[in-house]
Amino acid sequence: MKRLAILALLCSTNAAAFKIDTHVWVGQQVIEDLEDGKLDFDIEGQTISIPVNNITKDIILNNQSYYRAGNIGPDMSPDVFVGQSQIHTENKLDNTMWNTNSWLNFIDRVAESNSERAFALGFKAHASADIFAHTYVNRYAGGAFDLADGEIDVEIRHILIENLISKYTPKGSYSNQISVPTTFIRDKIVYHQDTQAQWNSPSGAHLYAINNLRENVDKLANSSLWHDLKVEAVKAIARAQLKIQLNDSTAEKVVKLGEEINKAGNWSIDRAQHVKDSVSSLQKELNRGHEKLIHEQLNALENSADAIVNLHSEIISAKTKALELQNKLHSIPEKLYKQVEKKVCITIVLSKICELDWVDKLIGINPAYTLQKKLIKEQQNLIDSLGRSVSEQVDDAKKASKDLHDIISSTIELENQLSNNLIETLQQYNLTSISPVEAFLKAWVDNIDLATSRYIHNLNYAVIYSVSDKAHSQKLITQWVKCNSSALLGAPFHLTDSQCIVHNYLNEMISKLGDIAPIISPAAAIHKKMSELKDKATKEVVEVLIKKLTSDELYQLFKHLQSDMGEIALQNAFKVDNSGKGLMTTHDIVTRIKADMHVNGGSQFDVNRFAAIRNAVTLAKLSILNHSELNTLIAKFGLSTSTHYGRNFYYAGENILTSAVRSLDGNHQWQETAPQYVRRDGYQGVPANERIFGYARNDGRAGFKLWEDNNARRSIFKRLFIGPLVPGIDAPHEVGLSPLKGIQYKLDTCHFAPFPIDENDRTCTSIKLLPVLIVTSR
Repeated sequence: MKRLAILALLCSTNAAAFKIDTHVWVGQQVIEDLEDGKLDFDIEGQTISIPVNNITKDIILNNQSYYRAGNIGPDMSPDVFVGQSQIHTENKLDNTMWNTNSWLNFIDRVAESNSERAFALGFKAHASADIFAHTYVNRYAGGAFDLADGEIDVEIRHILIENLISKYTPKGSYSNQISVPTTFIRDKIVYHQDTQAQWNSPSGAHLYAINNLRENVDKLANSSLWHDLKVEAVKAIARAQLKIQLNDSTAEKVVKLGEEINKAGNWSIDRAQHVKDSVSSLQKELNRGHEKLIHEQLNALENSADAIVNLHSEIISAKTKALELQNKLHSIPEKLYKQVEKKVCITIVLSKICELDWVDKLIGINPAYTLQKKLIKEQQNLIDSLGRSVSEQVDDAKKASKDLHDIISSTIELENQLSNNLIETLQQYNLTSISPVEAFLKAWVDNIDLATSRYIHNLNYAVIYSVSDKAHSQKLITQWVKCNSSALLGAPFHLTDSQCIVHNYLNEMISKLGDIAPIISPAAAIHKKMSELKDKATKEVVEVLIKKLTSDELYQLFKHLQSDMGEIALQNAFKVDNSGKGLMTTHDIVTRIKADMHVNGGSQFDVNRFAAIRNAVTLAKLSILNHSELNTLIAKFGLSTSTHYGRNFYYAGENILTSAVRSLDGNHQWQETAPQYVRRDGYQGVPANERIFGYARNDGRAGFKLWEDNNARRSIFKRLFIGPLVPGIDAPHEVGLSPLKGIQYKLDTCHFAPFPIDENDRTCTSIKLLPVLIVTSR
């Protein structure tokens, strides 16, 4: 599990050609363009508008936070390992594992609710952006991101280039409005029967283990053995206490009814009424004198159900069972909690609150909760009145008062959160079962589900926060390992979670107290110093573990990630090449990439002139259109039928990416085989079979259709998308730069012929020479 967390810290910062903030920005462009119900495409200065069906429009606009999450999806879901290796695809031609196309089709198929559909549409938008993003970054870096090829020069260049693009990505408040559909990812991706073969691989082994564990525990928990034991136990009790022989059918009914009663923690009013009716029905069957005892027991059950119908028993049950289990809550550091609370109470005269019984406060069922809230409100009013004073002393008092107000307020929220966790734990074990083992096994399955959900939540949000708050990103991962991973082994999830909640609360409170903490309690200063030493030791241990548990490549990459990854680092990375591959070297890489982005001294790239970004947005828009809308777009360019694809280009159920992309980690996916990577003179290129990232049109349906059809390529593809894609290398004159020297495999590209098939395609040069040839021929 430590290895899992360590690798997550690494993977959450690399492998993507655009960083997640750039992907979210691309998704936001689609949202904003869609608000009027249509999408606009700029074709050589003219706008073509395509109306979008109301279903797709409403799904995205009413679930924007899920659509944005989908725009990060393949980089983080179901977790960073599977997303980065399998959905981006490790081996393009390995037919034993799903490739990018398979994953996109699967996500699209299993998404059902509107929030799930929005996430799936965002998933396709991410893939669309990656096609042009990876084409751009791979060209500069010298290849696809691969941590298993014996070098890290390419990978470091990837990270540094994406950092530079991220730096000049426009910012917006929407970047914090992201919702991860955790239950969808868990139940319909991680647990889905069709994905199990994918987990049986190095990158998915941890998910395979979770599924295997859950399946075996679930089988045991739901074994007919427990039910048969209950039936036999009921018959035995009837014989021993009543001297009667119950038949199997009657005993079975008693058992089933008992199982319903034992799930009282989850009862609704309707369900309670249903159980009450079932009791009445069974009473009639057993209403004979020699079964008087069972009849009386059923009366008791009926009364319990009736109590739930009248909304009384839940509070009684929660309070009673909480009192019974008070002494068993060893995971909650009550003494420390009281000590800290006491110090706070000394500072503010709230003795009546502080003297309240701890368990009563924990359960949250007495009037003290309301009283505390009221006192806090009154204190806030006092703070506001103090705020009108100009006295420096009053300002200090106001700050101290606010700090203590925050502490007490958070105390109340903590108590109620712990109360909810306790009650949910009680409900897990609220099974008056014949066998406590059965109750434990069923609770274990629940704990696996809860731990898996939290795993997905924390690792996905760790990726989301990896750009804006790296410390919090790392905390989310270590928090799952420390607080929740033990639930996979059967530990009560809610109680282990409570332990971390209290620990985090104490740290936060001491932090809020700041300089006055040592005055209130000298132990606080010691605690703070110990925390600093612990953090330092943890970082050192992480580094040692990475060195021992991973490859040398990962360790070296980890070391690089600890240093500055800004523009100076990017310049230095391109000055030398230690890969042995013959990667291009230059002293002006930052200048070239900024020229590509058309930053021109500003703080943002030029959305309309930075080809990789503009094309990413265009393809992301196309990815939400259905087959009919795509055909409508094609018709606006004067095409209807296709030489290769028949009477239409797209058919029912197809989208722009259907059978078009093998691997997101590759580049130039619109054609089956990508062009050669740039190399210094004297070095060999990469074999063609290692550059197959797209599909050919061999079967009449596959391939990126707007490229594979010659007419569409000429009339649509080369007008929808702009170029040159990487002018800093292939067309430096287009951005005012001098040509790079000593390199081979440059692409012959210009703005009127931006998409050469490979390094042997000389269309651009031929067009340039055409006027000269005409003059010469005269």
